[in-house]
Amino acid sequence: MTQIPIITITSNVILVFILFVTIKIYLSWQKSKSKTVGYLLKVFLSFTTALLVFAPNGIIIKDPRIINLIFNIYTFFFFLGLGYFVMLTFEINHRQLLKRIIFPIIIIYGLLLSIIPSINLKPALVGVQKPFIFWEDTRGPLINTFIGAGLGILSFWVIFFFFNNGIKVKEKYVRQRSFLISGGVLCFLLSSITDFVFGANPNIFYISIYTMFFNALAIGLLLFAVEYKKEEKISDKYFGNV
Repeated sequence: MTQIPIITITSNVILVFILFVTIKIYLSWQKSKSKTVGYLLKVFLSFTTALLVFAPNGIIIKDPRIINLIFNIYTFFFFLGLGYFVMLTFEINHRQLLKRIIFPIIIIYGLLLSIIPSINLKPALVGVQKPFIFWEDTRGPLINTFIGAGLGILSFWVIFFFFNNGIKVKEKYVRQRSFLISGGVLCFLLSSITDFVFGANPNIFYISIYTMFFNALAIGLLLFAVEYKKEEKISDKYFGNV
């Protein structure tokens, strides 16, 4: 009986939607050359790269060692994407010094948590829940906790920023878009918690499914935020007409 790599297939479906969002933002950035839209583009390019790196797991690549290496690599691009999201909030608030200080810290932190588990690389753990097959990393609970905590802190800041600004602004359109973005990142935060804090176990099949569900919901909300159209002729002070 053929075993189905359900997590990879679900991830690749999400990839299609995130590619659509990325192209939409790129076309908008080409017109406006806005710094904030540019940061948003970098966010989605990073997330797209993460899912592209993950895409061949179990479909094209079946060597457990290479699959485990992919787990280590793709995680870095989530740090990169959230790093750009944090830079976006600093750009909106005109905090140039914080941008120069915080971004290198995020990059170094993400790189270390990708490189250290790759030094003594072991085969990925295989989980089977017929007819499905999936894999889990062998980073161990300590590294996964550091990854989950790092992604969680970055996500929490972005959630707080957009939710707080959504409460403050008067324009209904800008407020609703801010809430959609904060909701999308909240789902990504829940995904990080289930994946890196609770999900590093090949027997926890449903935790992996929950992770994909939160990822799909996150992308859906962010897609809706990007596609959300204003009725009033006002300017979104964050992203213009994206």
